Amino acid sequence: TNGWYTGPVTVTLGAEDDRSGIAGVFHSVDGGAVTEGSVVSLDVDGVYAVRYWSVDRAGNVSAVAELTAKVDATAPAASMVGHAEAVPGEPLVYAASGVA
Repeated sequence: TNGWYTGPVTVTLGAEDDRSGIAGVFHSVDGGAVTEGSVVSLDVDGVYAVRYWSVDRAGNVSAVAELTAKVDATAPAASMVGHAEAVPGEPLVYAASGVA
């Protein structure tokens, strides 16, 4: 929600060429190593920049495109701050941490 994925993300890249056909699809995550393949798996919390492009059998290279994927699969932690023991008739104070 709000542009965030709450679990692992699998991006499937595709390309088309109606003349010589596609030789390969390539991608790079966060400026890292270039990988050939059409599937990108993002399974650790973070904000990722995925750059991708294709090459046809004639050697033509497509323009590089980029997408951003935000993954936050970690639930927030909540804690209670208050009396060591609940005393009937006295208020307890609750505070949540890790909640945006």
